[in-house]
Amino acid sequence: MGFKLSPESKVGLFAFIAIAVAVYLTLRVGDFKYTGAGTYRIYLMMDSAEGLDKKTPVSVAGIQVGVVEDIELLPDNKARLRLKIREGVVLPRDVVAEVHTKGVLGDVFLELVPGQSPTPIREGETIIRVSPTANFSEVAKNLNEVAVNLKSITKSLEGYVGGDEAVMTKIMKNTEILTRNMAGFSERNRANMDQVVQNLKELTQTLNQIANKSEASVQESILRIENITRTIEEGKGTVGKLIKDPSTAEKLDEALDNVNNLVGGANRLEVELGYHLEYLGNTNDVKHYVGLTLKPRPDKFFILEFVSDPDPSPTRTNTTTDVITPGGRTTVVTEREETDRNKFRLSAMLAKKFYDFTLRAGMIESTGGVGLDYNRGPFGLQFSAFDFSNGDRDRPHLKFMGTFNVTSGLYLLGGVDDPISKRHGPDWFVGAGIRFLDDDIKSLLGIFSARP
Repeated sequence: MGFKLSPESKVGLFAFIAIAVAVYLTLRVGDFKYTGAGTYRIYLMMDSAEGLDKKTPVSVAGIQVGVVEDIELLPDNKARLRLKIREGVVLPRDVVAEVHTKGVLGDVFLELVPGQSPTPIREGETIIRVSPTANFSEVAKNLNEVAVNLKSITKSLEGYVGGDEAVMTKIMKNTEILTRNMAGFSERNRANMDQVVQNLKELTQTLNQIANKSEASVQESILRIENITRTIEEGKGTVGKLIKDPSTAEKLDEALDNVNNLVGGANRLEVELGYHLEYLGNTNDVKHYVGLTLKPRPDKFFILEFVSDPDPSPTRTNTTTDVITPGGRTTVVTEREETDRNKFRLSAMLAKKFYDFTLRAGMIESTGGVGLDYNRGPFGLQFSAFDFSNGDRDRPHLKFMGTFNVTSGLYLLGGVDDPISKRHGPDWFVGAGIRFLDDDIKSLLGIFSARP
């Protein structure tokens, strides 16, 4: 007679086996291997045990060697952790404890970094070296502040780049108007350029006719030149002796060097043509600058600039009048201010460069002034001071401007104008500009002349 189990017994036996396997796996994976005689205990003192709790893994070189067995708060408000370490893991006395996470949102574990001490830490001793732990709440708070600041910056930029009244929109419109005006200039002068080409063609034809008529004379001149050259080569005559004499050649070389130094500056002359505009934030006006820079040498140059200012400083004039009264003669001084908004202002300065600094002096916006510039890579800073002769009614006109070169011919600018004036507060401005060098000007003229 065989042994048979009832259905209820089979279900109970299966449940018992499942519970036994679960208990075994729990002990095997969890804390089982650190119990009994196979472990030893040490302590760790920390100012904050944030993120740590019982059963927190303890690792060395990324390999788990123990767990946090207990955490208690001491009377001095410090946390003491009791660590249970696997027997056979030798830790030096100068071991350092660090709190780490597996990823930003991962589990927290305690990493022990061995030091160089030859003496191992013993049962019941305390780890005294602890690296500061990261406060994730502070990190999250800082990230939130960064997000708020970025949102504020983005909102501010909308006022510069969005809408028809934005600063950048006005700059682009003004640039478009400038380009259209330059194209119109080329179109209006196309007939003059065609006439210049026709005159050159007629001149070439005339020279060809003269050359054909004088061919015999040219041949005779060539023979004479050959005879003269042969005579000089043989050292005959005064010229031949001078050329064959070595001392004469040395003196001639020296003289040529002096001439080259004298006229070389003109050959090395660089020309720069530029235009930029400034949008004045307080008055919503646009100030225009057209400049010409001549550079005979890299460190010396002359700056000529025409300025259209929609809000210039007024011109003051004093009128003295003698008035006869019954009590005698009285002198009356009348002061008058005039503002000419349609008058162009002129700047003419001499400049000298010292390393990355450039010193300017001369006339700035039709008044005497000085300036100092600093240029390093794509960034530049400019400071100008002018209009010193306004007496005690106003202070000198100061201007601070920074530039950033987007390309070799296009740059952005911004700054503060007249910040210490008694008549008004400082006026901020932003803008953009373009510049053309020698090769750029030649290319631009070639494009204009080639247009149909």
